[in-house]
Amino acid sequence: MFEVNNNRNTRNNKFHIVLICDETGIFNAFKIIKEQLGSSGDTFLSLIYSVPENYLNPLFAKEITILEKRFSHNLYTYTLRIKPGEYDHIQEFIEAIINCNTTLKMQFLISGNQEFTEYISGVLTYLNIDTYSIKPVII
Repeated sequence: MFEVNNNRNTRNNKFHIVLICDETGIFNAFKIIKEQLGSSGDTFLSLIYSVPENYLNPLFAKEITILEKRFSHNLYTYTLRIKPGEYDHIQEFIEAIINCNTTLKMQFLISGNQEFTEYISGVLTYLNIDTYSIKPVII
């Protein structure tokens, strides 16, 4: 868990989960999104979803759009169309989410193929985020 600041504000008990996934990891991320939105209103979710640039219909795109509209105060999604293996653009979105965060605690979850998860793990380490989870993709 990434501690945003040391101030304890009882009015701000929200928890921010940042899910970062590629096409192979969207199944894990989508399951977590549904569980969190269905169980509590105190969780804020950000999804960074990396899809190949030539995909016209990414997996769960319609479902994510519906959930984002229904839970507009708790869920923000960023679908990034990128070339395979060229993940540099994702760091900008991670930094923006961190810089705009207003919750006391953030949790980062990564799900995807091995190359993707290793890259994102390196980015989080570079950003001095030493605690994150990797959800394995079972193929």
